[in-house]
Amino acid sequence: NQPPRNNYLPIAVFPDFSSVPNVAVKKQLFFDFFQDYVRDENQTILGLRKDLLSYADITRKGWMLSPSERSRVLEIAESYKLELTFSNEAEVIEELVQRVDIIPPSLALAQAATESAWGTSRFALEGNNVFGQWCYTKGCGIVPSRRPSGAIHEVETFSTIKSSVQAYFVNINTNDVYQHLRDQR
Repeated sequence: NQPPRNNYLPIAVFPDFSSVPNVAVKKQLFFDFFQDYVRDENQTILGLRKDLLSYADITRKGWMLSPSERSRVLEIAESYKLELTFSNEAEVIEELVQRVDIIPPSLALAQAATESAWGTSRFALEGNNVFGQWCYTKGCGIVPSRRPSGAIHEVETFSTIKSSVQAYFVNINTNDVYQHLRDQR
């Protein structure tokens, strides 16, 4: 008789980086903690990219995608906020190949360190927001204490650190502000 298998998710507790007095040690602990999240997200993206490149091979040969392949492309397009204004699926796939790509860990970790004050900011601690991402719907996040009068943005809250990292990757891979970065990749 086997014991029942638990389907519990691991508990991820945000470390108390502010309790580490040695700055060099605090920085290393920060990088050690977050590098796994960045590595995992890059691995997920590599899997998506592999699928997209195989679809691109198909359409570059002038062949049609199967219904399940087409459905997968549309699912990826939706998650990467791609407006489907293209004339054919080959163009959609080519745009996704440009968007769906890894982010250098050094870039993600440096931005996380800067935006979260090495994991000590109010937004990181209260909202798992490691990258300082904003949202624009009332109640979607934490209102900054120094938000200008009339501004509506909030600093988005995330249920997990992982979801914050995922949202950052999607932001870098979809936002027009980062088009130059995507072009350079």
